[in-house]
Amino acid sequence: FVFVFLTFCLQDFGVFQVTIICLIQLLAVVYMCRVRPFVEPVDNYTQIASEVALLVINLLMMANVGTNSTQKQAYDLGWFIITIVVLMLAINIGSVFYPVLQAVLKAIESKRKV
Repeated sequence: FVFVFLTFCLQDFGVFQVTIICLIQLLAVVYMCRVRPFVEPVDNYTQIASEVALLVINLLMMANVGTNSTQKQAYDLGWFIITIVVLMLAINIGSVFYPVLQAVLKAIESKRKV
C-alpha cells in the first residue's frame, strides 16, 4: 500500500518519495539486524546486505536528484549503481546456489562410497 501511495499520489514529489523509501529501508535493515527473521544465518546476512545496497542506491539517487551534475558525473553514478546491483545479484545468486551445490556434492560423494 505504501509503495502504491508513493508511486501514484506523490508522483510530483520525487525527493519526498525517495526519502520515504529510504526511511522504510532503514527500518527494514534495523528490523533484520535486531530480529534476524530467517533460520539460516546466511539468509539473514544476504538480506541485510541486499537492503543496505538498495539503501545506498536510493541515497545516491536522492543526492543526485535536483543537482546540476554534469553528464560525466551522471554517467559515472549510473555505472556505480549498476555495479552495486550486479554485486547484490551475485551475492543473492550465490546464497541460493551454494546450498544446492553442497547437497549435490554430498549426494555424489555418498554415491561414490556405495
